[in-house]
Amino acid sequence: MTTPRTRGLLSARTVAWIELVALIVAIGALARDVFDLKIPGTASEDRQKIQIDVPESGTLSRCATLQGSAPRIKGKTLWMAHISSDGRYSFAKATYDDNSRWRATDTFGGESDVNQRFRVVVFLVDQETSSFLTGIRVERAADGKPSDYWAQALPPGATHESSLMVTRDGKRGQPYCGQPEA
Repeated sequence: MTTPRTRGLLSARTVAWIELVALIVAIGALARDVFDLKIPGTASEDRQKIQIDVPESGTLSRCATLQGSAPRIKGKTLWMAHISSDGRYSFAKATYDDNSRWRATDTFGGESDVNQRFRVVVFLVDQETSSFLTGIRVERAADGKPSDYWAQALPPGATHESSLMVTRDGKRGQPYCGQPEA
């Protein structure tokens, strides 16, 4: 049996480098499988498993809860953002139940934003970024309305996981999330 080395197609040095690279790749794959390591910047099975459920009615009320499924990933927190047609990103932290189901509630638009479309994005951030987003979410105006904080993009380090287009229903006068009953 002839090999590239014996046929003279590749030098012995080139073959040694190829074998070394193959060994490093094999060790990396073994370490990933044994220690369940996630390599930043690469596709993972977790990314494929994060889902947003389509609302049954096809539309959302102003104060809406979306849900889906996602594995819990150590050191990461799952957040939901909804992006308005003018590019404003608003954020809500997701919570998990016991079956890897997540849910997040937020106010979609202003009182007059009926029939508006929003893009919903579910993403992961590290604990430091999650703490920052949590601090922003708790800021409230003196009248108790949600803060008017918004951003023009996902936070640095956010890993985009899943997105869905939704439409707010056509009902006017709906309360924002947490608004006291009149």
